[in-house]
Amino acid sequence: SDKADGKADLATYNAGVGNDQMNTSTGTDLWAKIYAAIERANLAIEGLREYADLTNANMKQLLGEALTLRALHYIDLINMWGDVPARLTSLNADNMYSGREDRDVIYKQLIIDLQEAQDLCAWPNEIDATKTVERVNKVFVKGLLARICLQASGYAQRLDGENRLSTDPELSKARLYPIALQACKDVMEQEGTYVALKSNFEDIFNNNGISGDVINAGSESLFEIGYSNNPARGRIMYTFGIKHTTADNMTTMLQGSQVGPTPTFFFDYSVKDLRRDITCCPFQWTKGVQTLQSFKSWSFGKLRYEWTNRMIPTGNDDGINRQYMRYADIVLMHAEAACETNDLDEAKRKLEMVRARARNGQSVLPEIKTTDKDELREKIRHERRIELALEFERYFDLVRWGIAEDKVANFVVGKHEVFPLPQTEIDKSNGKLQQN
Repeated sequence: SDKADGKADLATYNAGVGNDQMNTSTGTDLWAKIYAAIERANLAIEGLREYADLTNANMKQLLGEALTLRALHYIDLINMWGDVPARLTSLNADNMYSGREDRDVIYKQLIIDLQEAQDLCAWPNEIDATKTVERVNKVFVKGLLARICLQASGYAQRLDGENRLSTDPELSKARLYPIALQACKDVMEQEGTYVALKSNFEDIFNNNGISGDVINAGSESLFEIGYSNNPARGRIMYTFGIKHTTADNMTTMLQGSQVGPTPTFFFDYSVKDLRRDITCCPFQWTKGVQTLQSFKSWSFGKLRYEWTNRMIPTGNDDGINRQYMRYADIVLMHAEAACETNDLDEAKRKLEMVRARARNGQSVLPEIKTTDKDELREKIRHERRIELALEFERYFDLVRWGIAEDKVANFVVGKHEVFPLPQTEIDKSNGKLQQN
């Protein structure tokens, strides 16, 4: 909060109407750009419905993509601004100056759209258009459908100022959780054919994955917002990668780590969890050598210049894609939906799929045996936190669960509770964590 700029204000939940990251007059106004994209999607949808041969797989794919991308943009708008204007047809005299709409109206339309799009889009690698994760495919559509169902049935600050669940029966948990569960099941039934968890967690992010610009469909990454590498565009690594304080053989930009993990997050992992040291990094690069950062200034480690195998960035832009969804998210949504629909055994099986990769054959993550629904729910929520860190889902999860205010307030005032670790990880001689 002491930085006092637009980025810091976003990070500390203090964004005002003049925030320079969301409202500018320089041609980069985020609100206007998203609505421009929605307008293009609307024009595509209307044109394809009127003129395209929708028995043709490529035309069906285009319509499904347009419906899906419109849904993606509306979810981003709702997450950032709340209730927003609903422009679901191209601009005309009637909707040009439309006021904001209750988000429930938008949610219901997006769910209808994605239920249609899942039948229109091809599976990964089924047609040429879906051979890359920079294009929408059926797996991602189903994943986005599940994500929106979980969000729409959750808590939000409503137009009346209350933070509550929707009162619309069409957006109840009883109606939407089964839809989300089925969408996740549909994806998981195709594991090994159209989608798969990478066996090595690091490979999701290193030169075999996002940092290496590996965009082949059919693995863990489901959809990425693509940035050009030549010329380089986008500042994903510049903003979220490990910090470089000097130019070196990895980058000429003295940047990275504009954001990082909160100081206690490292200790929320089990000590031998493979995800911990990939996610939370205590070092920065100085003259090509790793040097320690202060504890409050650690970097997220999922994105690293040293993992790229492309040309060295010479400007602020780096060409790294924005990974929008990966398969582990769907597995965990499946676990959550199964838990909430009272299939606890199924929920535990799906939760263990993600935990198994993090174990690396060790016993530091013991099998979950609880038969208590509330306890299992908390374990699923914790797993989403440590698996998907820096993947832009945590805060919106907290909002839909109705616990964002308490979690943020308790952390800020120093009441952060570290998730209970297995007893095997406590050094009984001195009661302290073994940091090995």
